[in-house]
Amino acid sequence: AILTPTSALLIIFSIQYHFDMLLIAGMALYSFAFAMYQIPGMPFILINAKKEFHSEAIASYFLTWSLATFLSGGITYFLTVAYPSFFTDKNILITFSLLGYFSIWFVLKINSEKKSIALVKQHNIKYDYDWYLILKVVFPTLIIAVGAGFTIPFI
Repeated sequence: AILTPTSALLIIFSIQYHFDMLLIAGMALYSFAFAMYQIPGMPFILINAKKEFHSEAIASYFLTWSLATFLSGGITYFLTVAYPSFFTDKNILITFSLLGYFSIWFVLKINSEKKSIALVKQHNIKYDYDWYLILKVVFPTLIIAVGAGFTIPFI
């Protein structure tokens, strides 16, 4: 909750003042912080949501990220059209980064009460999964993600 907006601001100001090493550190910190938002989400849902609502909870989890992306894009567009001299790309990024600090309040509202987890059979990761099918499904997404990763810096 603290690292993501802080690292985003670090990136913005390191670009402005041409601090290349600070930019690299900020990007690494941002990647780590963003992963710490994404990775615990699914286990949290699986532990805290009732089994019959897992599909809806998982869909809502991903929908939230998509909706946030859509809304931030729309807000950015309307602010740059309405007030182009004030809402520059830099000012909008700073505004969204500062708004990110409100996530601290939501993190503090999470009920950290321990829940008992039913023990499940241990799986042999090498033999209990159809790795060919998993790779076949994941490969197109991997290609798209790598292509987007190489494309975005040039946009």
